[in-house]
Amino acid sequence: MFDSFFYALTVFLMLTGIIALIYFIIMKLLTPRKRSSFLQIIPLFENENPTGHIAAAIEKRNLCGEARYCDIIAVDMGLSEDTRAYLENMYFKSDKFLICDYDSLSQVIASRLSGTMAKIPNK
Repeated sequence: MFDSFFYALTVFLMLTGIIALIYFIIMKLLTPRKRSSFLQIIPLFENENPTGHIAAAIEKRNLCGEARYCDIIAVDMGLSEDTRAYLENMYFKSDKFLICDYDSLSQVIASRLSGTMAKIPNK
């Protein structure tokens, strides 16, 4: 009885490890080899789980070892005030994260290309 349970647990953990290894290899192959800073721009809609999108972007960045090189810019595409306040409190306290409106996205990208991650005031 216990043998079959431990066998099933071992097989499950081996498959999970193999899947994680394949995912890591694929992400490494899709990541540019040049270690220069880059932007990851994520549009956030109210009805599409914006916290999940931010968490997935952070996990992808951390999994591939790009935390020093990647800045995440989240574009508010109709978030409610409560959701935006929650996101700002949870994720956007670092200088590697920025949330902006669609109208100010060009200003944010221009400021990032000039070497700063200045916060753009909300309208």
